[in-house]
Amino acid sequence: MENDRKGMAVAALVLGIVGCVIPYLGFVLAIIAIVLGAMAKSGSARGMALAGMILGIVSLAFNVLWIVIIIGLTAAVVSNLPEYPVYESLAMFI
Repeated sequence: MENDRKGMAVAALVLGIVGCVIPYLGFVLAIIAIVLGAMAKSGSARGMALAGMILGIVSLAFNVLWIVIIIGLTAAVVSNLPEYPVYESLAMFI
């Protein structure tokens, strides 16, 4: 049982680190890191489990911030597009 908790702590740590690096997949990896870190927190690898949970939370925050920035930039670009119908631009080919 103790080896299982050590394995979960290591997995939480690794997923927390990888989640900080990969933008969209990191969202899912961060949630998994938080869950694994919480499950492994009561074993002898408490430090790794806590570090995995913290990195998972930081990764989740980075990923949420990244998604908000992408949505904001997309909205800014879309709002500045020229406002003319597509069929007018295709009329020169007819």
